[in-house]
Amino acid sequence: MEENGKSNYYTKSMEFYIKRTAIELTDKEKKLINDAYNDLDRKEFLAFNPETDGKDLLKMDGYLYRAIERESNDLASIIYLAFPHKENEIAKELNIDEMELGQLKVAIAKNEYRGHGLMKRLIAEAEKDAVKKNIEYLFATVHPENYPSRLSLEHAGYHKALEKKMYGGLTRLIMLKKIFL
Repeated sequence: MEENGKSNYYTKSMEFYIKRTAIELTDKEKKLINDAYNDLDRKEFLAFNPETDGKDLLKMDGYLYRAIERESNDLASIIYLAFPHKENEIAKELNIDEMELGQLKVAIAKNEYRGHGLMKRLIAEAEKDAVKKNIEYLFATVHPENYPSRLSLEHAGYHKALEKKMYGGLTRLIMLKKIFL
């Protein structure tokens, strides 16, 4: 509506809470991942298929963090924290003890909830738990041209440590942060 030549509209303020669980992949997470993939113009930005890659994810030790919109109880965003494990090729390439390197995986937000700082909050929660587990470093992979995800990581203190082909030949940046001093 316009009144006296000014736009007059209401923007709903949203509140979110963070919920941590053991790693799981429910239908809600699968739908969020599939919807995010389907919305991408550049499919190579997301290298995760819930039906195939989900089996490997479920074998990992770690946590799932969910940002949930308080009023609607809608799943807004997720990120996984995978604890260190033996035979971690990235740790070897970075010359880091493989038991000191955890990974942030599958960081996704629904389109309608982007811009609310959810990734920042989810990453911060994951980092707190990683410190409690004596994980010294965390890394995440990102497509070099996926600027929103890359900027989220950079704003959280991650830096490009390596560029390599992964996930069937897709180029990825390895974004690294030392979290445990």
